Amino acid sequence: MERTRPTAPQQSPTGQHDDAGPRLDSALSVGGFEATGDRLGRGAETVAQDEAREVWRVAARLQAEAARRLDARSQTLADAQRPGAAFETAAFSRAEVDEIAAAAGIDPSFVALAWREVEAARHQPPVSDDRQRRASAYLGTDAERLGVTRTFRAPPGAVLAAMQRVLPAAPYRLTLVDILGDADELADTALLFDVPQVWGQVAATNGYTPFSYAMSISDLNRVVVTLHDLGNGRTEATLTAGLQHGKDRNLTWAAGSSVAAALVMGALAGIVGLGASGGTVAAVAAVLAAMLAGALTWQAYPAGYRWGLRKGERALADLLGAVDVDLRSGGAFRPPAAPPASASGLNGLLSG
Repeated sequence: MERTRPTAPQQSPTGQHDDAGPRLDSALSVGGFEATGDRLGRGAETVAQDEAREVWRVAARLQAEAARRLDARSQTLADAQRPGAAFETAAFSRAEVDEIAAAAGIDPSFVALAWREVEAARHQPPVSDDRQRRASAYLGTDAERLGVTRTFRAPPGAVLAAMQRVLPAAPYRLTLVDILGDADELADTALLFDVPQVWGQVAATNGYTPFSYAMSISDLNRVVVTLHDLGNGRTEATLTAGLQHGKDRNLTWAAGSSVAAALVMGALAGIVGLGASGGTVAAVAAVLAAMLAGALTWQAYPAGYRWGLRKGERALADLLGAVDVDLRSGGAFRPPAAPPASASGLNGLLSG
């Protein structure tokens, strides 16, 4: 058994990973792929250039992460950037996307995983590039995804069976919402799960679970599960949560929280000042208190968001640990389902 490791945070399309971009440009050129109307008239299903670029970029990142885990010298392959302005309006068939990725040296298995991850991203509301840049700058992280990976000494089918026992059960209670791939071969697909959020659990059950709380802090409400057969009876499992939607929501929450804090503190200061010294002093105190409370809340919010990411990462790692225990024990020693923790348990909410 190998320890669970967080996957490397994925840089934004304008990030620093440039190695694979030139290789994709070369692959496009060598393969003779041009964005012409004649080439698109083949009757094959096509995808937009942006989506093709995303598949290449994610596939390159998946392969780079695997290479780093297996061999420290394999860091020459990194995330693919966009192929270039000449192809800004291009469209490609899925077969062409796969062929260009192969010409750039990307393993086909990672291209298949990339297609599934890109498809999973469509299940979240779109966020504009400008909004994403502003949220990333404010929250202090360019990461687009949060993921953890664990290697199991078991074939994919056995790992999947353990996940079927663990993921829907307490305290995780993940709900399968989509299968991205062959529904008859779940071990070769990407599985998309809804994560219970703490406020929904409180409303529905008058309680919450530590897992739902940890995943709710930074709005990690969807998880993609992928299995990769390493051969020799070993399987690599990855849990991935996209951050774009959560960043967008947290930017909105930060603004709202700052305004709310300013209003509350301003009102309280005004009441105290009015009782102590009269109207002018009360007005000045209210304004100063409102400005201070709003500014402090706005400045402190990003640290809370990043703390929530760390909590979510640990929660996902613990989930894979539970799958490993279930796998090795055959599920024989799983504890009985426990009721959710009390919603009034503030100590539990504020712990760790």
